[in-house]
Amino acid sequence: MLYVCSSLLEGSPPERTFVVEWVKQLRSSEHQVLRECGILVRPHHEHGEGWRRVSFEEYDNVACWPRAGDLPIDARSKSDYFDSLYHASAAVGLNTSAMIEAAILGHPVYTILAPEFQDSQEGTVHFHYLLHGPEALLRATRSLADHARDLAAMLDGQDPDPDRSARFVRAFVRPRGLETPATTVFVEELEALTARPAPAPLAVPIWTYFLRPVLKPFADAAARRILLMEEASRRRAQERLDEHRRQKLPQLIEYRQKKAEVTRRRKQELAGAVSNPEDAS
Repeated sequence: MLYVCSSLLEGSPPERTFVVEWVKQLRSSEHQVLRECGILVRPHHEHGEGWRRVSFEEYDNVACWPRAGDLPIDARSKSDYFDSLYHASAAVGLNTSAMIEAAILGHPVYTILAPEFQDSQEGTVHFHYLLHGPEALLRATRSLADHARDLAAMLDGQDPDPDRSARFVRAFVRPRGLETPATTVFVEELEALTARPAPAPLAVPIWTYFLRPVLKPFADAAARRILLMEEASRRRAQERLDEHRRQKLPQLIEYRQKKAEVTRRRKQELAGAVSNPEDAS
């Protein structure tokens, strides 16, 4: 079982706390397959430092690797990332592109709609492309208990929808066919669009010149109403944003303080190693 961590919005609670509870839930499950299955947790590289303090030593067959996360940008890191996905029976996460990549490899993808991560999950636009619709990818629950039940059924060979990831890939990733890369389709459509002649302007009927003075007062009134509605909508959105920032400010301050403290300690350790090269060796 592969847990792929997410970047999450700034101010979100640490995902590692949630993952530790997730592992605990699986290992204490009534389903034997979850108490014994291999679990690999892959930290997100943007939050890797905090994972150095997380230990799963009390559990058998649970690993956190790479310990501080890794950004797959070269041959070695890409190969490690691919192997982690390829050899998994399923992928679990909150909101990350690794979910789509796991689907491309044909694996079922699970998520838990946790209230503390609502902003980073259902509060984003792109997450709903994975969550809703006839070709939705995610197998989502709102509790760890229900999530564990679904995982156990899949591992026991009782997946109620084994073709779900494949349908999503055909509909969302490769809508023109599995053998046709999306980039090729995009380039062809863009080139075809630019090769077309500019559209000719549409002829304006003569009667519109007589009708416009009659309709102008109504159009102006409608335009004013639209402006007022847009202004009210912007004001409500700003109020929601301000309230969100007020609620998240303590968490954000704590996150920045911890990050600054980690950076300060690392600089001190580096300075100590430079000033005492024999001790460092």
